[in-house]
Amino acid sequence: MTRALVCMSHSPLLHHTDPPAETKAAFEAAFARARAFVHDFVASPLGLYTR
Repeated sequence: MTRALVCMSHSPLLHHTDPPAETKAAFEAAFARARAFVHDFVASPLGLYTR
C-alpha cells in the first residue's frame, strides 16, 4: 500500500503580518506544491482516499 504524510506547521500570526513580497511568494509556492502533491496523490490509482 502506498502512503504519504504531509505535515504543516502554522502560526496564528500567518494572516496578521505583512512579510516582504519574496517571503510571501515563497510561502505561497510551498503551500501550492503541498496542495498539488496531495491532489495528485489522492487522484492517483494508488492513492486511495476514504473518509
